[in-house]
Amino acid sequence: MGIVQSTCTYTLSDIARKLDRPRTTVKEWSDLFRDYLPTVGTGRTMRYEESSVEIFALIAKMKEASSPNEMIRRTLQQNVCEIAVTTGVEPKPLLMQIVESYTQLLEQLKRMEDERRREHDELMNRLRSLTMEQEERFDQVRLTLEAENVELKKRIGRLSDALYLVVEQNEAMSRVVVDREETLLQSLRCVQDIGQTLNEVAVAVEQQKVSKRGWWPFRKS
Repeated sequence: MGIVQSTCTYTLSDIARKLDRPRTTVKEWSDLFRDYLPTVGTGRTMRYEESSVEIFALIAKMKEASSPNEMIRRTLQQNVCEIAVTTGVEPKPLLMQIVESYTQLLEQLKRMEDERRREHDELMNRLRSLTMEQEERFDQVRLTLEAENVELKKRIGRLSDALYLVVEQNEAMSRVVVDREETLLQSLRCVQDIGQTLNEVAVAVEQQKVSKRGWWPFRKS
């Protein structure tokens, strides 16, 4: 890859102001992804080249999307093949490819998220529809059961009334049977009393006849 000279270098504070981020945050990114950041010098004199600003901007964008560090590192590995620590290099065209690639990735992720939300909405709509159908069926079954219960209660009431009537009739018939039995017993007792009286009368008549025969003065000897 070709290297184009540039005289623009930046400190971490300069980059933090450009990105409108705290210096501590930019320092943390510098420590995490140092291998992918072109610099000039070492120690206190180390400065970041123009291309580093674009790389920091890419890192910031991925951080805003809550991308994990490993994903950021893998993205830089796939797109930044050679970043040397040298004196003054212009931003490489490849960095623009990184930004475009990451932008496309974000758009793809957004499309996937939109698709996921659409499927989620469709699923929720189907679930609500099924829930409404189940509620309607439940209401129909409940109304049917209530109507059947009302009819069943009416039938039970009619059966209870009929049973009560049968019981009353049985009790009345039982009383009639008892009365008849008592009447028959009384009649039987009367018949027995009449028979006994007749027997007594017959005995008395017979005795009178005997007495008269014994009293007659013209009996043959």
